[in-house]
Parts: sequence; structure tokens; C-alpha cells
Amino acid sequence: MSAGWALNAKVLVADEQEGYALGIVEDVKGIGQRADLRVRLKNERTVVAKGSDVVAVDAAAALEDVEDVARMDALTEASMLECLRCRYARDRIYTSVGGVLLAANPYATLDGAYSSFRMDEAFSRKSKGLLLHPFDVAEAAAAGLCRDAASQSILVSGESGAGKTETCKYVLQYLAYRSRKEDASARTQRRVDELLLRTNPVLEAFANAKTSRNDNSSRFGKYVKIYADPATGRVTTATISSYLLEKVRVARQLPGERNYHAFYQIVKASKRDCRDFDALTGGGQVDVAGVDDKKVWLEDTKPALKDMGVDVDVEEVVEAVLRLRNVDFSVLVMPGEDDASMVRDKDCLINAATALGVDDVAALRDALTTRPVANATARNTVDAARRARDALAKAVYARLFQSLVDAMNRELACGGDGLENNHQAGVVSVAGGNSNNNTKSHHNNEKKKPFIGLLDIFGFEDFGASKNSLEQLLINLANERLQLHFNAQVFANEAREYAREGVAVSATAFVDNASVVEAVETCVVKPLEDESQLKSGADEGLADKFVGAVGKAYPDLTKKKAPIYRVNQNAFGVRHFAGDVAYVVDGFVAKNRDAVPANLGALVAGCSRPSLAALFAPQQQSGPVGGARRGRSNAAKKLGVARGFAASLTALAATLETTTPHFIRCLKPNALKAARHFDGNAVLMQLRYMGVLQIVEARRRGYARRFDHSAFRERYYDAVVDPDATFRTRKRGPRGEDEEEHDLRRLSRYVDNSDDDDDQDDPSTTAATAKE
Repeated sequence: MSAGWALNAKVLVADEQEGYALGIVEDVKGIGQRADLRVRLKNERTVVAKGSDVVAVDAAAALEDVEDVARMDALTEASMLECLRCRYARDRIYTSVGGVLLAANPYATLDGAYSSFRMDEAFSRKSKGLLLHPFDVAEAAAAGLCRDAASQSILVSGESGAGKTETCKYVLQYLAYRSRKEDASARTQRRVDELLLRTNPVLEAFANAKTSRNDNSSRFGKYVKIYADPATGRVTTATISSYLLEKVRVARQLPGERNYHAFYQIVKASKRDCRDFDALTGGGQVDVAGVDDKKVWLEDTKPALKDMGVDVDVEEVVEAVLRLRNVDFSVLVMPGEDDASMVRDKDCLINAATALGVDDVAALRDALTTRPVANATARNTVDAARRARDALAKAVYARLFQSLVDAMNRELACGGDGLENNHQAGVVSVAGGNSNNNTKSHHNNEKKKPFIGLLDIFGFEDFGASKNSLEQLLINLANERLQLHFNAQVFANEAREYAREGVAVSATAFVDNASVVEAVETCVVKPLEDESQLKSGADEGLADKFVGAVGKAYPDLTKKKAPIYRVNQNAFGVRHFAGDVAYVVDGFVAKNRDAVPANLGALVAGCSRPSLAALFAPQQQSGPVGGARRGRSNAAKKLGVARGFAASLTALAATLETTTPHFIRCLKPNALKAARHFDGNAVLMQLRYMGVLQIVEARRRGYARRFDHSAFRERYYDAVVDPDATFRTRKRGPRGEDEEEHDLRRLSRYVDNSDDDDDQDDPSTTAATAKE
């Protein structure tokens, strides 16, 4: 309010705890933005704020009823945040922002929110174009595929604990429902849409875990391609691509966290104590509140494995990992030599050998405590022996997971003409993982079919300067890539729409993170790859090498503006779109090499347990991009984890660019995982770094309200052109296309006070109304 502030007016005040807090003006000194206002907040706290830090609120507005914040008359980040707060308090967790769906995690079960009735509503499009539910987004994607025979993508993003996994499940649930509804004649067949839903229990058990932020956190990324017949809408085939399984969790967990759910499910189902296994107690947690692991295994995971045609003995493989991780070492003092290692408990070693199917116990002991060096044998230190043990345990589990993905892809492929069964980035995180050699004709057939791609990628992570390692760097690089795609699609499309309609609008300022993506890939990933290829490669000096590469690539940038900077000799920082994050380089080279000691790998490859031996069988391996480099020889130089993952992200970005995008941005309303608790400051930070507020800014710079031409004419023509027209006249029926276009041209001259009669490219839509 430029003229002054009214007493008792509702306002929003910038607040450190709530982002913006709602209050009542009690006193005013001055006018406009320079005024000093005394405001009483809801919690009876009184603050004094400048008019420039206060946003007026329409007292008559019912913010909880605003379904698309882009249509609010007074659109600011303060009013948007308050709208989300009001809606969340009433369990209205879904809100549209100009075509992007915001989904706030309710941390509770919402009655009827995901019922068949709600799916029917989405199918009949009762939301009238508004995206107010994951079902609506799924319907928009499915309708686009059927209408245009063009591929679509649904990108679900948000930080850990924001509800991405559940949101993806709802999308799949709706697509399966729609497939059955559109093609009821095929209900008696074994349906791919039903099999697709059965993949959820398997993926959750073997790739999700309890973390400090989320009781069911996905520790990998996945891109699910759902192929459908454009004529009927029936799902015909599907494929799952996995990205960067967090293998380090198999070896250790942070305090308050668990290993993967499958471990606890299998152990509890066999009526054993999880505390008997070192692999399950590293984080001090063996249970998840409200979850019966034994029941989940017996009623969900195990039946789903059977339904998906998994022929791997997963219990046998999991047992091998558990027994191997129970083997520990103590110092062996050798007179006149460096300290070596010895197995601490012989029974644990025997149990591990039995579980691994290795008949020669001594051979397993030697493979763990020694290593070949040229033509000799060197003794491992305790730390080196533990690293060898953990490397094998991680490799076994990661290859098991990839074998499950491969098996599910084979089962999903049987629903159609044949589908390329690739695992794309899975080969990056699973060195030596299984790959299927499908025919070239199947690959070509797949590329011709339109699909709906569902992307569920790990959320942005920052565990603190001393805990962030290579895993967090790659996870955050993936988020940078997705944000780059989001920027290009949302803001570039906005600009194209205005340009197409000849509307002059100033450009929207948004955080362009292209330089960060480029810097990480060229100044961190590449030098790390070079260091990892050297036999003498080490972590020491890596941070300085990364920062030095940035200095050469960006000589004109100061340290304060450089995308990557030095923290200390052992750490570097990256200026991510979500905020600065520091990474410690300890372990970077070993993690990037992702190597299993050759003698240990050979033992398992020749073991007596078929499921384990198959995981280590020598074979042709796929390249890191899943199909872009097929049939790489084992003798070819193996790409490191970081380089391969970056390549897979490039391939994924190329795929996404060929599709019509649909965005779901998941919000984490609080860190306590508490229902109806809204941490305004935390949500505001998420809205800012995810680019949601820039959508608001784009609409504010342009036109916040959009109408199709017929609705625009119906609402404004008679009132502006012929204000004396009767009510009956204003309710005229549909007119011919030429008459409607004539009305629009005439109306636009009144609105713009101009005689400009230029043609519009598309007479069916209009960018905006007059600025009212």
C-alpha cells in the first residue's frame, strides 16, 4: 500500500522462523515502504518492521481455497507461502503453480485422497486443466501421449523426505488404472500395468532405507519408461533404468540410520536377531516405527519377487553379505615388518566361507588379508583388509540389485512386442553387473514407440562439511542437471509463449546453474577420472587440483564468484543452486575406481552357489550410457563411477529433451516428520532453490492470468465494448470461429487503446488479459 497502512489490517512480515508470519497492524509511523509498523503476530509476539518488509493481505481472500497460486491477484513469495501454509493446515497438500504441481508431504494418511473415485475425477478431467493431484499430472501425460502420439516425462523432485517415492507410486497407480479403464477387453490377460505396480515392493525393499531424514528413503535413482498404445491408452511394455545405488550403505550407516530394508525383512522373517549382524547395527537402528519388517517380507516383498519372475535366490545372496560383513580383523605384528592383519574370529570366517560357497576357507582368509603385488604377495593392514571385505560385500549386493532390475525388465517386456532391457546407469554403479543382449530389432522397435517417462531421482543432500563425499557430489550433480532442465523448459517456454503471441515482457531473472554443471563435470569429474586411472592415484591434493582446474577454465572469476572453491587442503566447496556444499576428498579415488580385489572376485565366481557365481560370471558389459556403448570388451578401460554417472546424466538429459515435460515438486514441510506442522522458513528455502518462486516472478513480469479465447470473449467483450448491453446479451451462445476472432480483435483494440490488428499465430489461446 503506497499511500499508507491501515490499522488492524492483515499483513505478512518477514520472519526468521516462519519465513513470513501473519499479523495485525497495531501502529503505523510514516507512509509507504519507509513506514515503521508495529505488528502483532499470531503467537502474540510483537515486531516492528519497515513497510518494505511487509506485505498486505486481502482480508476477504480465503487462501486455503486458492488452487493455483499463479492466479492470485497479489502474487508474492509471502502470499504464496501463506497460501501453502493455510492449505497444508487443512490437508490440502497439492497446489498448482502455473502448471507445476507442488506436493507437501502430509506425514499422515489422507482419507479418500487416492481412491478410485479420485482417479475417476482425474480421468474425466474435472479439475478443468488445473493440476491438483499426481493423478491429474499422470492424466495430462497420458492424454498427451494418446492425443499427439508423443513421448511425455513426469519429473518428480525434492529433497530427501519430501515424499517423492510415494508420489511416484501414485503416478504408477493411476497409469495402471487408466490402462485398465481404456482397454477393459484385456482385463483377463496378464497385464503389464499390474506387473508395473508389483515392482514397487521389490525396489523399496532392496534400494530404500531408513535415514535420519526419512524412514523410507530411496537410495538410488530410477527412470521408468511406460510404453502405451496411443490408440487405446493400454500400457504395453515398460522398462526400469537404475542410477547410482548407494553401495556404501552396505558397509556402514550413519547414526540413526539403517541398512537396506531387505536385510531386516529377511533376518526377522527367519526369526533371528538383527543385532547378531554387524551390517545391520552400524547406525544403531534395527527397527522403523510402525513397520513390521517380517510381515512386509512375507506379504509384500517375497510374493512380488515371485510375481516378477525373479529366479535369483535373494535370501542366499543376502546371507552371504551378512556373514561376510561379520568378519573382522586385528593387528598381526610381524617382527621387522610393517603391521599386517589377521582374522579376529575363525568361526565368523568359516560362516562367511559357507555362505559364499567357498570351500577353501584358507583361500578366503588369504584373499582378505593379502594382495598380489607384481609377482609377490603383500600383507594387508587391518584397514586394507576391511576395505577388501567391504568392496566384495558392496559388489555382491549391488550386482544382486541389478539382477533384480534386469529380471523385472524381462518380465515387463513380455507384455508387448519385445522391449530393450537395458539398465543404463546401473552399469555405472554395478561394475560387472548383468546385461542382456537383446536383438537390434527390439531396440529399434522400442525407439519408435511413444512412452511416459517417470523420473524419481535422489533429493539434494548436505550432511555437513565433514560427511559429504563422492556419493553426495554425484547426487547433487544429478539435481543440478534436473534443475537445468527445469529452467530450460519452464522459463524458456514462458518466453517462447510471449514471443509467439507478440507480447513484450522483460526477461525473468532466475538462477542459471549451467556454469555449475559444467564446472563439476570438467573441473572435478575429469581430473578425478585422470587420477583414478593412475596406479599411484591418491586423494591427497585432489581439492587443489579441482580448484586449479576451475582457475584455468574460469580465469575471469574471483574466488567469491567461482562455482568451485577451496575449503582446505582436504576439502572443496561447490556453489549449488540449493546452496553451498563442502565435500571432503577422502576416499574419492577408491570410490571412483569401484574395484573388487581380483582374487576375491575370482573366489566368488568359482563358488558352489549358483546365484552368487552368476553375479560374477565374466561376460560382455554395457557401456555407462545404457545402449550408447553396447558390447564393450572387458579389456577396455573401465570408466570410473563419476565419469560414467556424468555420461548417464547426459544421456538422460537428451532423452528428457525429446519429451513433453510435466513437473511435480515435492516439499518437505518440516524436519520432524510431523503431520500438520509447517516450518515456513524451511519451505521458503525449498521454494527458492527449486525455482518455484521464479515461476511466480515470471508471471508477475508478464501476465499472471491466462484464458482461452472463447472464455476471454465471454467474460469481457460486452462489458468493455458494449457496456450498456443487457445481461441476456452477455450470455450469448457460441459463435463461429470468424465471428469470435473478430470479437477478440475488436476487444484487444479497446484493451490496448490501439488500432493494431496483427494476426495471432494461434486463435485458440491467448497469453493474457489486460492488467486489471
